[in-house]
Amino acid sequence: MKRWAWLLLLVPPLAWSLPWLGGEPLAAAQAGGALIPERVLAGEWWRVFTAPLLHVHTNHLLVNLAGLAVFGHLAHAVFGLGRAASVAAAGGLASGLASLLWVDRWALGASGAVFALLGAAVIGGLRLRGPTHAATRIFLAAASVALAVSGPGNSVAHLAGLATGAAFAALFRLRTSA
Repeated sequence: MKRWAWLLLLVPPLAWSLPWLGGEPLAAAQAGGALIPERVLAGEWWRVFTAPLLHVHTNHLLVNLAGLAVFGHLAHAVFGLGRAASVAAAGGLASGLASLLWVDRWALGASGAVFALLGAAVIGGLRLRGPTHAATRIFLAAASVALAVSGPGNSVAHLAGLATGAAFAALFRLRTSA
């Protein structure tokens, strides 16, 4: 059972997004908890926490669930479920705060958590592997950053998640048993 425990990382965004996937999803997501800077600054601080759980349409949800599944599995294997979950939560929060500070539009989705798990998986994998050729480290770091800024969506949120995951992975103890 422990082998599949990382699937628990998929439950929050899936459970929170399903009610919004019918009708007019964007309007429902904005009304239901998307990060809208003006509303957060007006006192709706909870939107920083709910935005990572909402998705604008089914494809958005499925892409983020796939990322959570792949990188969540890798982070779970290296650090354990509790640390992988804390990386995902911290990445979601960091991406929301970064969006609030540096992006002048609404935001939602779990991509900050996905990129945090990617950052943790890359750094954790490098730490497990021991001394690695410098070119390999540079390539993995550059590929992660390129992925964060090249795709659709909020590059600031992606980079904030990636940096948060990498920082957590540098501080965490590696898992000693599978």
